[in-house]
Amino acid sequence: MENRLRELRKRQGLTLEQVAQRAHTTNQQIHRLETGKRRLTHEWMVRVSRALGCHPADLLPDTAPRRVAVVSYVGAGEEVYPIDDHALGQGLDEVEVPPGEGGEVVAVIVRGESMYPGYNDGDLIFYHGADGTPESSYPGRECVVRLADERMLVKRVIRGSAAGLYTLLSHNAPEISDVVIQWAAPVRWVKRN
Repeated sequence: MENRLRELRKRQGLTLEQVAQRAHTTNQQIHRLETGKRRLTHEWMVRVSRALGCHPADLLPDTAPRRVAVVSYVGAGEEVYPIDDHALGQGLDEVEVPPGEGGEVVAVIVRGESMYPGYNDGDLIFYHGADGTPESSYPGRECVVRLADERMLVKRVIRGSAAGLYTLLSHNAPEISDVVIQWAAPVRWVKRN
């Protein structure tokens, strides 16, 4: 059965061994699945998609692209408070989900220049829904964050001066020290404006 396993693995810069370890199998088994020498059953699709952090359907040859609503703006130097009317079936726009991205993908539009050149005003940022993101996964990474005061920003998150506090770093703006983060989700993909 033709599949996109190799394409998705290479796009993420992963080796056969890394995918095999994540899928709790051998690199020979992953190689057989990639080359079609082993049938990519539903069980294998679930195991391998978890290892790659994508939706099982993403392993199949491309069909119609999946689309997702752009739910809000995210500040990179501007004060942005979320709009998020996605729950009402709306959104600011609808965009194609980047290849290989599965699960609960969310898109937001950057406002401001504090993260330039990493992110420009008008860029689209994709991340996975923040509800289940473990706190240990975002320090040291660039994330979409929602602060206790409801602002939504894109910043590099580092630990603050005390437990439960974080400092948010920009490329070219002063840091925001010792804030409480309501939730954070690492940036997965950027579509340039």
